[in-house]
Amino acid sequence: MSAGVVSDISMWKNEISLKWQVNVRVRFNSTYTLEYIFETFSSIQADGQAQLSYLNISVGKTLAAGDPIGNLFTAGSGSHLHLMLWKDGIATCPDGYFSQEARSSVLNLIHLTYPNCALCY
Repeated sequence: MSAGVVSDISMWKNEISLKWQVNVRVRFNSTYTLEYIFETFSSIQADGQAQLSYLNISVGKTLAAGDPIGNLFTAGSGSHLHLMLWKDGIATCPDGYFSQEARSSVLNLIHLTYPNCALCY
């Protein structure tokens, strides 16, 4: 990851799951934006607020590779962090952007809980 700027932080109730989540967007340049979606899996608004308080960043902050963004507030069964890469405003599978070492590290972590998951569907 190269340096990026936090361009947006928003808390909202997902229209499909009816659960609260916090989305963080980090813009790297005019082409690429990375979005972290902290899904609490809770229908309680206070849990969404708690997730906001677990973040270590603010809009406008410049992040370098490896800088922590925050922690996941685990309110409900299934709480997780969703990662989305946007290229020219289009959701793009991030798989091809990981080094082999980084890809293996991420998949090893995911497979502890979800042994058959892939990075993209």
